[in-house]
Amino acid sequence: MNFAFQVVTIWDLFRLSLRIYVTHFVPVTLMTALMLAPCIILGVSGFFGPEMIVFFLSERMIEAVMTLGIIALGLRPVFPVTRLFQTMKSSLFFSSMHIAIIQYLIFATGMMGLFVSSFPINVVIVTLWISSIIFFSLAQPIFITEGLRSFQALNRSLQIIRPLFARVFLIVMVIKFLQVVLPTLMTLILLPENAIPVAENPDEMMKALTEFLQNPDVLWSIRLSQYTTSLFLAPFSAIVFSLLCLNLLNIQGQLNMERFIRIGTFLQGLDLPPESPDASQESASDNSEQS
Repeated sequence: MNFAFQVVTIWDLFRLSLRIYVTHFVPVTLMTALMLAPCIILGVSGFFGPEMIVFFLSERMIEAVMTLGIIALGLRPVFPVTRLFQTMKSSLFFSSMHIAIIQYLIFATGMMGLFVSSFPINVVIVTLWISSIIFFSLAQPIFITEGLRSFQALNRSLQIIRPLFARVFLIVMVIKFLQVVLPTLMTLILLPENAIPVAENPDEMMKALTEFLQNPDVLWSIRLSQYTTSLFLAPFSAIVFSLLCLNLLNIQGQLNMERFIRIGTFLQGLDLPPESPDASQESASDNSEQS
């Protein structure tokens, strides 16, 4: 699991993430497309509300898939799309979805607090909401790396982020900035000519904005930019969070290498390496010393 030891600075993290993403671009993009397929089907069918919810859940679950891929790449430089897809059809899929649903409920609560509550309650809710986005950002990688589920994964994410909050905050803000700016720019490029609403007073602006959001061409532009950017940005962001999780665990001396080898060998279709007597004796002595 040499990826965990190659990250020293934030620049190292993004550079290594980009290198992994570019090297395995085709299988990573293919896996992302498979994960986003249910959202696209819902959107084409006209179920726009459920589409947004499933889209949020899919992006979170992509983080779990990419963490599995990173662990597999630590043993062999092949991104195992077939094994990953088979794995996501197991109980792991439902456990990852459970965590994603909790993350969505926290996100939705923050959004409601922003628009429904009055000052100063809305400020408190939004502050807690933004903090949760940062502190719980590694819940999916934690689920894969340590096998913790549900609220345990969220709590563990908070524990490993808290000592290095400034580092994680900067990384999460960069990712969120890209996730907002890139789709917005692409939407502006794809919008029909003269589609942006212009009005002289607030009442006319609200009416123009409503018509703007109901325009089929506008909705098509928004949806196309959303899925196009997500197809390429979501796996990169997931790789960043996966490497960040491994890096934080390494800094805190809590990497479970035995678990990583077991996961990696399964995903790559390899046999577990035989354990030498010396290694087993050293492991036993280490366990006795820790106890």
